[in-house]
Amino acid sequence: MASRARITDFLRAASLALLLGAPCTASAQPANMPPLEITDAVIGRPGSNALAELFPLATPGRHPAVIVLHTCGGVARMTRDWARRLNDWGYVALMVDSFRPRKVDSVCDNGLRIPPGLRARDAYAAASWLAAQDFVDPAHIAAIGFSHGGSTALALALPRFQRPGDVKIVATIGYYPGCRFQVPPNMPVLILIGEKDDWTPAQDCRDYVAQFPGADISMTVYPGIRHSFDVNAPTRNFAGHWLEYDSEAAADSFKRTREFLAQYLGK
Repeated sequence: MASRARITDFLRAASLALLLGAPCTASAQPANMPPLEITDAVIGRPGSNALAELFPLATPGRHPAVIVLHTCGGVARMTRDWARRLNDWGYVALMVDSFRPRKVDSVCDNGLRIPPGLRARDAYAAASWLAAQDFVDPAHIAAIGFSHGGSTALALALPRFQRPGDVKIVATIGYYPGCRFQVPPNMPVLILIGEKDDWTPAQDCRDYVAQFPGADISMTVYPGIRHSFDVNAPTRNFAGHWLEYDSEAAADSFKRTREFLAQYLGK
């Protein structure tokens, strides 16, 4: 009951704050752009468009949690669909909006406007907030990201974007990420990508994995599959790239994602 009461308090505070107006590789964060501050006041309920939307579980006790990192187009229905899917699997989900608080709608034309390295610091701020809640198991926090958010999911696994005192993120998942990194991750990583992806090439991810044979990286490349294969929407060309749903690849990726999270989060 105490946990649910705290959640209610956070969502009320977020509603008040709202009323008051309150794909690429990693790069160094812009000097004039600090990481987001994630506090109780900026946490909102699902669909609130708060800086961070909390998808809690109804059951009492401490639960593992997953940080959800959106695409280059910002928060969309698919981002919330993923948060709800994680709920169904037994995880608290916290969806972080890295764009609107910085007055940016999209970085699809220039992924370095809000670089994955900066968003990685947003993810660690989210992990810190989650670890302080009495409904979260602080030793079992993971992250998942998509496209630009997938690059972010890989970036947060690199020592360059970690700081002393960070709450540990134990594992991370990148759906169709950019993979042009030059150092290995220091946590378990899962990469899921299509062979025909013309936005974030699968070969870059193959090269990355081959470059560090001792790293804890699992990867599945789906033959004949394009970008955004997990999003049930019509085939479309967006920003000069093909996005195409594939039900079989999506279902397999969900299975692999769930197994990966269960391995490291204990669900």
